Amino acid sequence: MATDTAFALGVLALAGPSVPDRVRTYMLTFAVADDVAGIVVIAVVYSDRIDLTALGAGLAFLGLVVAARRLGVRHGPVYLLLGVAAWIAFFESGVDPVVVGL
Repeated sequence: MATDTAFALGVLALAGPSVPDRVRTYMLTFAVADDVAGIVVIAVVYSDRIDLTALGAGLAFLGLVVAARRLGVRHGPVYLLLGVAAWIAFFESGVDPVVVGL
């Protein structure tokens, strides 16, 4: 959970076109995954209490978002409803609801 990946991306940008696109893509993917993992760890470790039932419900709502997307649902209110339900479930679980936005 280091911040040096952002520095590495900056160095790659300064290197210009001599660096292959695959290297840039890998570093960007690594930086995003590293940041998401860091936020999830902070949200879980620094929580006072975690209600596993509410956390499971929140994960289920996020699973429904993935399922709706795969089914081709294109109606914003469906995603709004599922997102709000997931946010509330994560809030009630004791895990910081910012994880839902990730």
